[in-house]
Amino acid sequence: MAKERWASLISGGGSTMFEMASAIQSGEIEMEAACVIASTPEAGGLIKAQTLGIPVEVVNPKDYTGADGKVDLYAFGVANLAVLRKYGATVVTQNGYLARTSDIVIDAFRDSIFNQHPGPKRETHGTKGTQPHAIMLYIAQATGRNRGTEVITHRVNSKWDDGLFR
Repeated sequence: MAKERWASLISGGGSTMFEMASAIQSGEIEMEAACVIASTPEAGGLIKAQTLGIPVEVVNPKDYTGADGKVDLYAFGVANLAVLRKYGATVVTQNGYLARTSDIVIDAFRDSIFNQHPGPKRETHGTKGTQPHAIMLYIAQATGRNRGTEVITHRVNSKWDDGLFR
């Protein structure tokens, strides 16, 4: 049976992507690393992926901005989907990915696209980057209770941070 081929979508430093890729390369996770797609050319995770020999591509939503100043999500999605297909991805994870995922990508990877981020959904819904950590630290300081910061993974759907998780 062929192994799943994993693609990671990133926007920043790529620390989670790097840990996952390292676990794949060590055999701890039984998958193959297909590619890493960054939503910005400045993403530090691009260099991390390259050091592991993983193909990298940049698909920047800014390159798909129309005259109205809005990102054409369909065109952006088509570009992402082309890269995912080019490298034969069968599973996609969003690891610190801040761009909006197009429905065309979600539909193509239905039940095989996951988002990972820090913070429980109820207190940190709609936040990005390190904001969930800051919220949880503030709650701990204000209440005297330190629950730590959860990391959750959920399936991706067309709503922001709304997919099924268990």
